[in-house]
Amino acid sequence: MAGSRLEKIGSIFTRMRGLLTSGAVKEIDKPLWYDIYEAFPPRQSPEYSRPEPTDHVRNILYAEDIIRAQFYKIYGNPDVVDLQNEKVKTTCQKFVEKYLQLLAAGKDKAEVFHLTSEALKGEGIRLRTVEEIRKEQEKLRPPVNKESETVQPISAKDVFGRIAEKDRSGEEVVDHGSEEYR
Repeated sequence: MAGSRLEKIGSIFTRMRGLLTSGAVKEIDKPLWYDIYEAFPPRQSPEYSRPEPTDHVRNILYAEDIIRAQFYKIYGNPDVVDLQNEKVKTTCQKFVEKYLQLLAAGKDKAEVFHLTSEALKGEGIRLRTVEEIRKEQEKLRPPVNKESETVQPISAKDVFGRIAEKDRSGEEVVDHGSEEYR
């Protein structure tokens, strides 16, 4: 078992145990998961021959997920998120909380999204749609000159001939890209 390279024979645990007992893997090189797996083995061994489970996996979707998806679709990602500071809420999280607050207050569901964005803007949070951001960026870009976009062909002589005009002593070097050497 220890020398087997077939994934279908045994589990990864049994193969690793065989490698450890045979000495092919030293105790110091034992994987981190080995001791944990040994202490807390699964109910069913994860082997290839085990039949596929027939349990239906529930689709987990919260109401907030739909609100977040709509927010990101309209406003994009307006924040830089600091993952080390959990106390600071993202604009999207503030939006979701305000949305649920307005919805609980009995506001019309069709108007709540618009009312939430207006409420956050009233609190000083800058919300710009993806379209508004794109238009601002286009205004900031310098105008593109069509003539400067054309690609000029360049030869090796242009690149290497101009670089090697003088050698280290200061004398001129023969241009090997000239017509007489072709």
